[in-house]
Amino acid sequence: MGNPPSNSGLKGQWGVGNPAAPNQGTGTGSTGGGGGQGQTPSSDRQRQEFQSAFQGLQGEINGHLQYTAANAEASKNSGFTTRRDTLYTAFQGALAKIDPKDESKAQGDINRVLADARALGTEVAAFRQETEKAKNDWDSRQAAYDEAVKQVEELVAWEDAKAPALRALVDGIRNYVNKRQYAQATTTLDQLLPKLAPIYQEYLRQKEAKPQYEQLLTEQSARLEPLKAAERPSQPMTAKAGEADAALQDAKGKADTKDFVAGVAGMEQFKGLVDELDTLTNDPQRQQYLADSQGAAQTSEPQPEPAFKTLEPDWAAIGEAGAKAQPLADAGDYAGANQALADAQTRREELLRKREDLVQQKQQYEEALAQLQPRLAAVSVSEAGYEALEPMLQELSALQSAMQASAEAEDFAQALAQAGDLSGKVDAIEQAKAEIDQKKQEYESGWAALQPRVQAISKSDPKYTEIEPQLQELAQTQTAMEAAAQGQDYVQAAQQLQDLSAKVDAYEQAMKEVDDKPRLEYEAAAAAVKAKVEDCLVMARSFPPLDADKQAVANMQQQMEAAAKAGDYDKAKQLATELGTKADAYLKKAGEEQKKYDDKGAEIGKALDDANYFSRDDVARDYANSLSKDEIKFLPTEVRNRLMEEMQGGNFSADDKAAIDKLYSVRCLDPEFEKAEKKHRDQLLEALRNDPAIAKARTDWPTLTQEDRVKLMEKVAKYHCDAYGTDSSTMKVETYNKEPKKDADGNVTGWNNGAYNHSTGTLQINTNPYWDASSGAGVKINDFDLALDLATHESGHRYQETLADRVRSGEIKPGDPEYNQAVAFKLNSDYYVQPDSDYGVYENRDRGRPFQTGPLPHHPA
Repeated sequence: MGNPPSNSGLKGQWGVGNPAAPNQGTGTGSTGGGGGQGQTPSSDRQRQEFQSAFQGLQGEINGHLQYTAANAEASKNSGFTTRRDTLYTAFQGALAKIDPKDESKAQGDINRVLADARALGTEVAAFRQETEKAKNDWDSRQAAYDEAVKQVEELVAWEDAKAPALRALVDGIRNYVNKRQYAQATTTLDQLLPKLAPIYQEYLRQKEAKPQYEQLLTEQSARLEPLKAAERPSQPMTAKAGEADAALQDAKGKADTKDFVAGVAGMEQFKGLVDELDTLTNDPQRQQYLADSQGAAQTSEPQPEPAFKTLEPDWAAIGEAGAKAQPLADAGDYAGANQALADAQTRREELLRKREDLVQQKQQYEEALAQLQPRLAAVSVSEAGYEALEPMLQELSALQSAMQASAEAEDFAQALAQAGDLSGKVDAIEQAKAEIDQKKQEYESGWAALQPRVQAISKSDPKYTEIEPQLQELAQTQTAMEAAAQGQDYVQAAQQLQDLSAKVDAYEQAMKEVDDKPRLEYEAAAAAVKAKVEDCLVMARSFPPLDADKQAVANMQQQMEAAAKAGDYDKAKQLATELGTKADAYLKKAGEEQKKYDDKGAEIGKALDDANYFSRDDVARDYANSLSKDEIKFLPTEVRNRLMEEMQGGNFSADDKAAIDKLYSVRCLDPEFEKAEKKHRDQLLEALRNDPAIAKARTDWPTLTQEDRVKLMEKVAKYHCDAYGTDSSTMKVETYNKEPKKDADGNVTGWNNGAYNHSTGTLQINTNPYWDASSGAGVKINDFDLALDLATHESGHRYQETLADRVRSGEIKPGDPEYNQAVAFKLNSDYYVQPDSDYGVYENRDRGRPFQTGPLPHHPA
């Protein structure tokens, strides 16, 4: 078996780990096969079989004891644990007797040990089964026990007489559970629950009745007190109040003994008596008499102020009915007394309603008049400029006189209606005046704003002769407008002002078109030649014989732009036309020059096609060695790629390497790729220009932390990924710190800036702080421009490697603008020159640089 398992881990935590084996250790004296010592497996079959059998039985025993250690009584479980430990000692003794040469020596002991283990396993399994049943039985009752505990605690809080005995029982069950005596706990709980149920149900009845009793007590006691204090109570009322007091005391006595059910019944009886007393106290005839007798004196009061002359006859007829009611009430005839009071009150209420209507109408009229009077005074004054409103003022005066007459006759409803009509006429006059005022203000403010523009365009200028009719029409509109304003017809003047403003806008636009015509013609001419000039200066190859022609195109472009900047658009337009002619001539010559190299490429292609498989390498090498630098530079990219492929294939000799190094010694790019790459570069430049954080970083760079610098470089690299289509989500940035290179005297001779690992997609940036301020040289991250150069440079590696991957996978196919250059990049990846062997060749085919021959993309204009 090897060394016995230790008591660490889960079995140790549960207290059922294996016992320590005798002589356990790592020395040569340990028993068993631990540490690889003892007999080899092939020569000790009896030992291996014994160990395997015992280990399997011991594993089953330990599995059962792990469960019982956690769930059975500790005293019962410890006996089995002791027997297991003794069994292990017997196992070690039998193991020591095993002789590979004579299996009979130990076989008897082995059989006894295994028989004892099986017997113990059977007992332990039965013990576990018994434990599981007891535990499961208890677990199925755990919720019932918890509920019983809750109910007992409620009975204790209720101070139930049986609560102490019940608490002792639940505490005893808890003690059984704590000792893991689950069978005893289950039996006791099963005995407790039937006894507890009726006690708890009775408690719930009383508990439920208590709030009913308390609510009835509060509500009915609150009703009784005001009924007992009622005004002028009768003898039946007094007797009924005494009965109610007695019933209340009886109900309280029941509740004091916690018999709230009986208390509720007593309170129901009490409530009935209070209801009867309430009926007597609030008898309608009695209540009516009490209320009416208190208000009878009001019938003889005089008319309240303000008094109205039209109501005096009606008010004088009220008064005699009140005197008749009191004798009837004194005789006990509450119905007759109430009728007499009702008749007098009815007549008085009718008169008061009529008077209240008059009061309200008068108040409404006076309020309306108070609001209207200042406006009437304001609109009634004659003013210059409002002569057209005179008929409206005459109608206003007549209606005002009629309203005043209605008010004097106390016909306030009619007067209020006339005040409303009068207000409407005031509204109309005010609105008419406001419209006149608004038109006048619109005219005056509009003319004040427009007049300087009119004066500015009224000056004579021969340049604008062709649009002179518009100016004459504008002057006619101005004359008519001013005449209307002088006659105070501001409605007409404001309309003509709008017409005049539109004519001024049109005339100014016409002037602008005359002024802008030379510039627009120049811009159109410049736009027409922009693409071909760009082909000359950016896209077309620079052939040495045509350098002067190319420079002439560049010079004329500068002259054209300078003339335009100076405002001489006629000259700029003429230069744009001449520039187009020069560009066409240059492109024609460039095409003729390129044809020489295309012909050379066709010759090489034919020679390779004609050669047999085994001689193509020699043909390719001979051509590579014979090519001039210009031929290497201007050969079609697909021909140059084929030369490299032929030399890299098969047996790659030193001569092949030298010929390939010669091709790499000349830096060149495929023209179609260069056009496609420019679009990517322009997109990157646009992103960098439009990011305010990058512009701010240029100023703040010396004070930024290295972490912030790295974040900005990562941002630039992501912009590069987005512009060049290399999936920024798979790009990572990592940093390292590497000291500069130094010679034997400690002088700095160079430094490491960063690298790109295509297998992980990682840009690596050196964050070493070395920087020489005097020379402006050092690790690139310490200078803004150099840091951005590093970010785009290493991203260029990523772009080139991505193109190589795409051509390998067939994603980029022949005919794609990037195809030939992508093949070249793939060949670069397949053939890597170490800088120490030939730095010039390494630099020219360095995977980040070949297409960065112009200004670096991170320099925003």
